[in-house]
Amino acid sequence: MLLEEEKHALAEALVEMHFTKGDVIIHQGEPGSTCHLLYEGCAEVLKDGKRLQFIQVPFKDTVTCSSILACWGNATQMRVKECCPLGEDALFQEEPPCKVTVRVTSDTAKTFALF
Repeated sequence: MLLEEEKHALAEALVEMHFTKGDVIIHQGEPGSTCHLLYEGCAEVLKDGKRLQFIQVPFKDTVTCSSILACWGNATQMRVKECCPLGEDALFQEEPPCKVTVRVTSDTAKTFALF
């Protein structure tokens, strides 16, 4: 469990990123050095070009620090939730190769990135 000051430090380290349809957030086989928290939009997860899952995140006007920190989990099936972690292995291992590609399928998508 993170202390309150640790939560705020983590939230301050997050960088908002914007994507458009067809943009790739994570590339399979490339070193993973960034964790993305998808909080707005839709994306597909591909492995070797085959679609494994679809992610849809509801549109929200604001995303709070607590909602970002509450969304950590394993993105292994279709889910509709506040946010979805992508590339979280980058936080625990030194640049492991990404196991999947994540591509935006909605007109726009937004993530918070932790480098």
